Order: sequence, then C-alpha cells, then structure tokens
Amino acid sequence: MRRQAGFPARTIVLFTLLLLLGSSGTAWAVTVGEIENQLMCTCGCPDPSLAACTCEVANTMREEITGQIDDGKNESEIIAFMRGKYGNEITNAPDKSGFDLTAWLMPFAVVFAGSVGIVKVMSTWVKKSKGKGDDDHTDDGPGVTADDRVENELKDFGW
Repeated sequence: MRRQAGFPARTIVLFTLLLLLGSSGTAWAVTVGEIENQLMCTCGCPDPSLAACTCEVANTMREEITGQIDDGKNESEIIAFMRGKYGNEITNAPDKSGFDLTAWLMPFAVVFAGSVGIVKVMSTWVKKSKGKGDDDHTDDGPGVTADDRVENELKDFGW
C-alpha cells in the first residue's frame, strides 16, 4: 500500500461540504443586540444609540426587532423593515450607495483637496523666498544688508 502526499481526498470533500453548507443562505441566528447596535432611537435622547437608550420608545423598537427575529428574518431584512417604518435616519451609518455614498467620500475628498492646497501654497512661498538673497538685499532697498536692518531696528527701539 502506497501512502499519498498532501491532504486525503476525504478531508478535501469534508472541507468543501462545510464551505457549501456555511454559504447556503441559512444564516446564524441574529440577536437583538446585533441589530440595535446599528440603529438609533427616535426619542431624542442625548445618546441616540438604540443600544444605549433606555426609554419606552427604545423598548418598543426592541420588541419590534424581537418580533422580526421570531418571524425568521435575517439582519438585512430587519434593518430594511426598521428603515421602512422609521426612515433612513434610523441607521447609525449612511448606506454605501446612492447619494448617501457622498457622506462616506466627502471627508476624504476635503482632506485631499486641503492637502493639495497646502502643498501648493507652501511651494509658492518657498519659490518666492528662494528668489531673494537674504544677505545681499532686503526690502529696504538695494545696498541695505540684513545687519544694517537689524541695527536700524535696534536704534528704533532705543537699544
């Protein structure tokens, strides 16, 4: 009998079977805590997170989530139900599609544009300062050195 190198065929078949069963659409049971971490309470409390809110509105919303879980709905279906009932503002984060995508992209665009602007301004300042000779010429006119300017300013202050 000859032993083969590598994984036995049974291991590969078992691994493939587990992968197929895991992705067959049957999701693990979702909990109220997982859903409420993604939603906000509509009561107007200082901490609007549904997970942190203890008001009667939050308790009612938790009961609705529990009812949806008992009906066998998955996480995305429950979120869609809550959005349909309370509006898109109920979620902690905007969608990553459509117009809400701008809420995700705009901060990065502003930081990028600001960085480009700062680099451009700084390079302009550096170019202007390189054009002047610090020791030979100042804004006081030709022939006035930096040492002369310091002396004149010290005289102006009474030193």
